Formats: sequence, C-alpha cells, structure tokens
Amino acid sequence: MRFCPLIGQIRDIDHTKRQLRQLSAPLLPNTQDPFSAQGDIGAVSPLRPVCVLLVACANVTGLLLSRATMRAREIALRLAVGANRSSLIRQLMLENLLLSLAGGAAGLIVAVGAVDFFNSLPIPTDIPISLTFQLDQRALLFTLAVAVFSTFFFGLTPALGTTKVDLMQGLKERTGRRPGAAVCGAAI
Repeated sequence: MRFCPLIGQIRDIDHTKRQLRQLSAPLLPNTQDPFSAQGDIGAVSPLRPVCVLLVACANVTGLLLSRATMRAREIALRLAVGANRSSLIRQLMLENLLLSLAGGAAGLIVAVGAVDFFNSLPIPTDIPISLTFQLDQRALLFTLAVAVFSTFFFGLTPALGTTKVDLMQGLKERTGRRPGAAVCGAAI
C-alpha cells in the first residue's frame, strides 16, 4: 500500500465539518463531537499570539530600561568624550537587534525540536495515517520580520532614553556595586 501526501484548501468550513463528523462517527463512536459548542479544537484567535508578543516585548523593554540606568555613566562618558548621540543610538539598536536575533534563533531551535518530536510520535489508530510536520519558510520569514520590527519598535524607547543623560549628573553618579559590597553582604 502506498501513501500520497495531499495538500488542499478548505472553501466551506461548515461542509468540511459535516464531512469530518460523518467520517469520524463510525471510527470513534464514544467520543465527543470535536466541533461542538465549545469551539473548534484547532481554532486560535489571531489576537492571542499578538498579545503574547506584546507582553514579551514589554518585559524586554522594561529590562532594557533598567539596564540603561546601569549604563548611564558609560553613556555619559562616551558623550563627554565626543561620541555622537546618533552613533550611540545605532550601537544600542544593534545590541537590541542581536538580542532579538538570539531570541529568534532560540525559538527556531525549539521549533525544529518540536517538529522532530511530533514527527516521531506514533498515531494510535488502526487506520494507516501518515502525518509529517515541517517548518514553513513563509512563517519563518514572517517571524524574522516581526523580530526585526519589534526590535526597532520596542528598542528605540530605551535607546533614546539612555542617550538623553545630563553629562554632569551622569559622570558624578556611581553605578554598579561598591567594592566592599560583596564582603559586607557575606558577613551579614
């Protein structure tokens, strides 16, 4: 027996649901209807991933803003020496881009592992079904575009805020730890 992978497009979702109910009724007699009033099993609101992305970007922006306060002295020193504000913003945006690309690479590694995991799972049925999962290039390109866009959109605020420092105040500030702070903390 040979299997042929099929790719199709669903034009009428209600008709497709009726056909799936008719096909699955004799095979799975004691199961609940997957298209009941509880909603579709595979239906995901398009707003959910956007909300997750916004929450993650807001968290990273908060971390970048807190890191910016730690780098205030360094930025003030660079500005005092004669660095351009635009070159500092470019450097900070490049750091943000590298951070987002590292996160995207980690997500890609997780996605490849998930695809391998789902392809290795056996399907417990008597019907010979062969499902293969694969990564879609369009989805990967969209993810890359979203990562770059979110870098510029959410990384610009911390970069602009970091470079707006009062030079005298920034050079007088002491950021980081005091030399004896670790010893005092350990003694207590």
